[in-house]
Amino acid sequence: MIMIYGTAQAAGIEANKANIYRLVDEAIDCGILEVVDETRGEFAEQLKARIRAWRRAFPDFHTTIETMIAEGDCVAFHLRDEGTHEGEFPGLASSGRRVDFRSMVFNRFSNGIVVERVGVCTIMRVPWSSCALSSERG
Repeated sequence: MIMIYGTAQAAGIEANKANIYRLVDEAIDCGILEVVDETRGEFAEQLKARIRAWRRAFPDFHTTIETMIAEGDCVAFHLRDEGTHEGEFPGLASSGRRVDFRSMVFNRFSNGIVVERVGVCTIMRVPWSSCALSSERG
């Protein structure tokens, strides 16, 4: 199926994509959480709490957008997240190990604000899974 968009709709699609890039670059990677307030509507507080927790536990946490596809009011993107587990992460003491995982996220926008979000995460290497196994063995 071929979709043909007018200039206004194409501009909206590009603005929604820019919104995601800005969130990753400024909020997730740099901790500038005001970006979340500007772009996330009712999800802002929940996302800010999650970003704070990740940044405390993984000070070098970095997110890379591997792929992004947008159509209409939806933006789908594939992320790679990496960092070193140096602080407590809800219930898990620091391990000093690297994490590496991938996520696929779908956001629906209305007037430049995310109004719906669905995400799935695939864990590649996570420190606590191997820590739990080694502690069970004694």
